[in-house]
Amino acid sequence: MGMTESSMLSTLLSQMPEHLPGGVMIYRDDEKEEILYANGWLIDMFGCSSFDDFWEVTGGSFHMLVHPDDVERAEKDIRNQVTGSRDKMDFVNYRIRRKDGTIKRVEEFGRRVFIPSVGPVFYVFFLDNDTKYRIYDIDALTGLPGKTRFLQHAAMTMAMASLDPQAPQLAFIYVNVHNFSFYNLRNGSEKGNQFLIKMAEVLRKNFPNNLISRFTDDHFVVLSSLPSLEKLIPVITDQIHALYDASRLDVKFGIYRVENPHIPVESACGMAQMACDSIKELPDQHICFYTSDMSQRKSLRSYVIDHLREAMEKRWIEVYFQPVIRTISGTLASVEVLSRWNDPTLGMISPGTFIPLLEESRQIKKLDLYVLEEICRLYRFQVDHGKTVIPASFNLSRIDFFQGSIFEDVEEIRERYQVPRNMLYVEVTESAFVHEGDVIRNEIDRFRAAGYEVWMDDFGSGYSSLNTLKDYSFDEIKIDMAFLSKFTDKSKDILKAIVRMAKGIGIHTLVEGVETEEQRDFICSIGCELIQGYYYGKPMPFAEFKHVRREKGWQVETPQLRRYYGSIGGVDFLTDKSMAVAEFTKNRFHYLFANKEFRNTLKSAGLESLEHSEDFINAMADPISKNLAGFMKDIALSHTDKSLTYTENGQYMKLDARYMAADGGRHLAVLYLSNITIHKAEETMGALDWVTRNLFYLYQTVSLVDPENNTAIPLVNNTPYREYFFQRRAGIREMVEQYAAAIIHPDDRKRFMEFNDFSSILERVKRDPFGTIIGCFRTLGNDHKYHWDIHSILPVRRKGKVYLLYTIRNSPLDEKEFRKPLLALLSHLPTDK
Repeated sequence: MGMTESSMLSTLLSQMPEHLPGGVMIYRDDEKEEILYANGWLIDMFGCSSFDDFWEVTGGSFHMLVHPDDVERAEKDIRNQVTGSRDKMDFVNYRIRRKDGTIKRVEEFGRRVFIPSVGPVFYVFFLDNDTKYRIYDIDALTGLPGKTRFLQHAAMTMAMASLDPQAPQLAFIYVNVHNFSFYNLRNGSEKGNQFLIKMAEVLRKNFPNNLISRFTDDHFVVLSSLPSLEKLIPVITDQIHALYDASRLDVKFGIYRVENPHIPVESACGMAQMACDSIKELPDQHICFYTSDMSQRKSLRSYVIDHLREAMEKRWIEVYFQPVIRTISGTLASVEVLSRWNDPTLGMISPGTFIPLLEESRQIKKLDLYVLEEICRLYRFQVDHGKTVIPASFNLSRIDFFQGSIFEDVEEIRERYQVPRNMLYVEVTESAFVHEGDVIRNEIDRFRAAGYEVWMDDFGSGYSSLNTLKDYSFDEIKIDMAFLSKFTDKSKDILKAIVRMAKGIGIHTLVEGVETEEQRDFICSIGCELIQGYYYGKPMPFAEFKHVRREKGWQVETPQLRRYYGSIGGVDFLTDKSMAVAEFTKNRFHYLFANKEFRNTLKSAGLESLEHSEDFINAMADPISKNLAGFMKDIALSHTDKSLTYTENGQYMKLDARYMAADGGRHLAVLYLSNITIHKAEETMGALDWVTRNLFYLYQTVSLVDPENNTAIPLVNNTPYREYFFQRRAGIREMVEQYAAAIIHPDDRKRFMEFNDFSSILERVKRDPFGTIIGCFRTLGNDHKYHWDIHSILPVRRKGKVYLLYTIRNSPLDEKEFRKPLLALLSHLPTDK
């Protein structure tokens, strides 16, 4: 071969990769799968202008070049074929995402080779379907006409129909297999392809002599006559569901009735697709006819997608705040931050409209991070200006978890504004957990490990609430009242069960959508911790929210206060026991909650209401109330659980207190109150009665004095004149004078009469720290000698009426064993000079 031919061949070979009718690429066979070379055809196939542009779109990696939903299958197929092939060759097909976001399916022929000094690499040749079937436009998998051929033939069919007034009305049917990508992942691409082949056969069988096309992937279009469709489609649906395990798939049919035969075929197909897409998230609906409203929605969809960035930059999208109130205390626990789009052209666009549209177009993450940044910006402004800051919850969409690490995105914004993690609560709707749980679970675990609270939103509205609670970890669930169609006894029972279950597994609870006082009272009674809804306030701009907060007088919870009241979260409010939650300080006792049983137990002891009980304890006007106040003080000092048995209006009462938490000088406890007289076994009551009777032997005299009726009833009397005094007597003043003359030492009688001044007794009792008046007088005993005795006057209540219990017992001063050392001690004390 001469020099001229050799030079020509060298030139041809060097130019060949750039002029082959297909893409050429070389990439490393290692973990990164780095792309080393791409020819111009491949770069153009991706809609790129240069290799650098191509590198940026693909990330410079084969792994990133393949569509995310196909990459696992494609790499698995390549490995299987290369491993089982002597010449290390593979043939696979998959989708790619072009620079402009459009999806294209390609076929790839590759060979694995080892290059010295480079290592193992793949040489790959690409051919896109548009190129392969451009001439014939026949779908290689199903044998159906491709999109281009279908559009041409459909246009001719419609033109012919327009010339025949008797021709049946035509209809375009758009068929989509919803969730087919998950079917492919679960069963493999080969089984997925077999399903599509069988599905094409079903369509051919049911639409004989009609035009059928496979547009893309699992999307088919049929041009047929209208009359028989509504009866035919259920039959087709059953036949498709019978293919393999295709019953797990959801086949949707969108139908456009051709009213104008001159409409462009592309437009008719687009309107059928609109109808099909409108029901793709509705599990019970499989057929939908196009209406003009769908075009308006499509127009709105385009507007929302095209103007999202402008709406955020120009603050057409505002953040609104809805209060979350704690049931036990009425404090403002947090706010949920929501987005509202007030457009200068379209006016207020409902969140129910623009949020689903942004999810469909996979732009919802931009909005969610925008809302978070608004929260953090406001937090920083409030802190820098010494204003009150409120914990805020924000929503994350399922889509957010599949577009990079949402945890890292949130962290970047939070760190930029220096917001503590405990001021941000992450809400994820329940429906997000239905598919692809591992990705979401890992991100949620990262949030919680870092110190964020994660809440499940819309609990109960999905299909797998209990499974989700089993498989994921949450700090709180939000129960939407809306999923209970009516506020009936049955719906109340469901709410009770949910709240009780959540407490049992250590999850806090919030009910949203509360609108009436009846709903509010019920939610409080079952122990749900937090309430959100129009009853307390609608979502509102921050300026309006500040005004409402001041007007309502809501105290904002600090993190410490949240932990304090949160300690009640696990308490079962639906217990059959007589239960209350109380808050107390050094000087004040207050009930935060009491169930019906607790209120009834108070009434059985003569206390008609919680307010009456509070007043009784706070007054500390008698030994019983002081004893109860001291009991609470002891619990506060020890931070331990304690029990107290006491008598009230002749009833034996038992109070069990479970200490919960402290915040500064205030404390929380759960109280369980029992009326032992009513509820305890007979032998227990007998034992208490026996002990009480034997206590009387400590006293010489016990009398029950009724100041209101001016009478006294002797209960115990061991004095020399017991026969004289052991009877009901009227005229208390005369009795005291007779008693003093007969029993009290002459030198003590004046002091004794002052001690028994009944006009000042109640005031003196109130001033006494122990609620008892005590005096020591020489009193005549049965040996006809005077002894130092202790006289005590103790107020007691029965059925709201105050009586006085008058007791006399021996004083230790009268005992020699006590008196001798006391006198010796006194003799050594210095005397006044």
